Amino acid sequence: MRWPANKVSRTIFSYAAILIPAVSCLRCVSLDRLCSLTVHRSAAEERAIRALNERGAPAIARKDTSAAVGLYTGDATLLWPNMPPVRGAEGIRSVWAAAVNTPGLALRVVPERIRVSNAGDFATNEGRIESATTGLAGTRTDTAKYLHVWTKRVTSGKSCTA
Repeated sequence: MRWPANKVSRTIFSYAAILIPAVSCLRCVSLDRLCSLTVHRSAAEERAIRALNERGAPAIARKDTSAAVGLYTGDATLLWPNMPPVRGAEGIRSVWAAAVNTPGLALRVVPERIRVSNAGDFATNEGRIESATTGLAGTRTDTAKYLHVWTKRVTSGKSCTA
């Protein structure tokens, strides 16, 4: 590498050699801090979803339609097996009511994995619903998978998880 010929060029080059690593270090520190804030935010969102699971799973097991429907937003879509998509709270309520009123039906919700975006504004919750129906022919068991998609919305300055 060849050094600049005059003193002014050497001085500018020297300042650049000192400032570039310093700015890079500041950038690393701010990115590290941002990453730690992101992880903290994501962990808080994951805890919130786990709390909803802990409240919702027993409600579903005891066939509490209102509590089950309370986990959905008013504009949610329910993708029930062997049915067209059901949109809105009232449609979701009718599907859950029909399901829990099935004679001899027992349901168990088992959450398995929660993933939260780095920004904490989008999450998925995967798991399974185990069902057992007892009738004259004995007990029939089945396991279905579920996927909940959560988005955080900001409305009138307040945030809510949907």
